[in-house]
This record gives sequence, structure tokens and C-alpha cells, in this order.
Amino acid sequence: MRFRALRGWVRLWPAVVTLLACRPTDRLVPCPEAPEVCNGVDDDCDGAVDEDPSGEAMSRACASACGPGLEICRGGSWLACDAAAPRTEVCNGVDDDCDGQADDVTDIRFCYPPADATVMHGECRPGVERCEFGSWACYNWRGPSYEACDGLDNDCDGVVDEDFKPADVLALVDSSCSMAWPYGGQPSGLSLARDALCAASKRPHRFKLVDVGEAVPRDVTGWTDGATVCAAVQRLPAYGGSEPTLDALADVGKEQWASDVRIVLLWSDEPPQSYRNPPVTPADAKAALAGTIAYAWGDSEFAAIMPTRPLSNAGLAEAEAAVNEGCR
Repeated sequence: MRFRALRGWVRLWPAVVTLLACRPTDRLVPCPEAPEVCNGVDDDCDGAVDEDPSGEAMSRACASACGPGLEICRGGSWLACDAAAPRTEVCNGVDDDCDGQADDVTDIRFCYPPADATVMHGECRPGVERCEFGSWACYNWRGPSYEACDGLDNDCDGVVDEDFKPADVLALVDSSCSMAWPYGGQPSGLSLARDALCAASKRPHRFKLVDVGEAVPRDVTGWTDGATVCAAVQRLPAYGGSEPTLDALADVGKEQWASDVRIVLLWSDEPPQSYRNPPVTPADAKAALAGTIAYAWGDSEFAAIMPTRPLSNAGLAEAEAAVNEGCR
């Protein structure tokens, strides 16, 4: 009987020790009453494991590049910090990657607000998007516009200057030797004429080049397209010393005009001259220009016959403007 009772106490002894070990009195096994730490043990012997003074699970401050957070003790180990983690930067007004700058996206995105098939047709071009104030904005795109008489497909429909009636442009260029010399600190008169005529010849008109650098005006191209006239004037050599500009102007009325819009452009660094007998007068030349749009670049004496501009780099834009007058 005594053996059985003793054996029963042996079995109960661990439980008794556990119940009494952390009691403030009658403690059988001393408790260290250590500060509670996250280890799955009741360090401070209060009957709870891994708790803070309020009885909640232990926590501690932590941080990421995006700001502060907390780590919580679970099962004797610290869980991962709950602070926000950096994300891929997108255009939303937020510093997603937590580098101190919002919307610093590096994507290159093409855009075209009309969102139709006109892009890359005629003058229409896509732009590039930039992220601004949390949304994408399209810059430097070019969409369809009203058709202009400029040799371009402005409305991007595959047709150039379809709203305008072509004009006839007669170009009279003095190719005498003096036109090959630098003119007033600028390129030579012939270079200025070449550049201006080529700029004007981009229009959808019909063109004709006449050389007035010899004693008799010389038809260089006949009536043709602007590209042919531009190529021909580039090949025009500077030679001779006769400038029959009045004779060429007098022949304007004899031209085989195909359009009722007629433009006459003249480049010469010499005063108006005639080599015919009887000579053509400025009054004769002016009368022959009736019904035309006429401009001269060069000697100021041409002003008595037609509006005249100095030979200069400005002649390029002026010649384009003169040809644009022919758009109807």
C-alpha cells in the first residue's frame, strides 16, 4: 500500500513543481523573473508568453525606405516588418519606389491623341508622353490640320494641296557673271535665287525656268513641275554679261499659260535692260505683267515695274510667300 502511494506521488511531482515554481510564496523552484523577450518562454513568470506590459503580443518599431512599421512576436519569433515596401514606379502622383520623388518614371511612350489612321501619313507625327501630376500628357505630336497651299499633305489624307487650284509660276533668273559674286556680304545672287526658287517650287504649281543671263532669254525647262525646275536652277552656270530682263518680261503675255493664276518671279542684280530693236521700255514690261502676281529681287529700278525686294537671305521666305499668293 505504501509503495503504491509513493509511486502516485512520483507521478504527480512534475505537475506540482510546475504549479508552485512561479508562485510568489511557497516556491519550490526559483523563478528568475527576467524581462520578457520574444522566445516562446514565459520569461517574467506571469503566466503569459511573449507579451508586452499591456498583455498584447510583443512588438517593436521597424522601418523600410517607404517609412515606419512594426514587427510582431509570434511563436517565439519576430514576424516581418509591416512597413510599406518599395514598388515599381508608375504615373499616379505617388512615390511608389520611395526614392523621394513621385512619378520619376523612365518609360518612353509614344502617343497620338487623334488615335486614328492618320499617324505617319503626310505631316502627321506621334508625340512622346510625359508623366505630369499623376497622369500622362502627350507632347510634340502633330495631327491633321486644314490643307494649305504649301506642297504638303497637311490633313494627312494622302493627297497634297487638293483644295487648291494650281498656278503657273514663271521664274526669270539672271545667270550673268556678277550674280556669282558675293552680294552685300551675303551669298552670291545666284545662290540666293537658287535657294529661294527651290523653296518656292515645293508648291503644287506648274513651273518654268528662263535664263536671262544672255542677250536673248533662254527657256531652260519649259513648263514642268517644281522639282525639275529646282534641279535645273542648281545646274545653271554663271556666265555672260547681258541681262535682257525687259525683253523676258515683255514676253510674259505670249506665254502658254495653263492657269488663270499667273506668277512671275525675277532675280537680277542689274537694272532693267533690253537688247531688242526697238527696245522694250519699263512701261512695256509693266503692261505685259497685267493680270499676274509679279515680284523681283535685285536692282531697285525694277520697283517701277513690279514690287521689288533686295537680293538677300530673306528672299527665300519672300519667294515662298509670293507663290502662296497663287493659291486659290
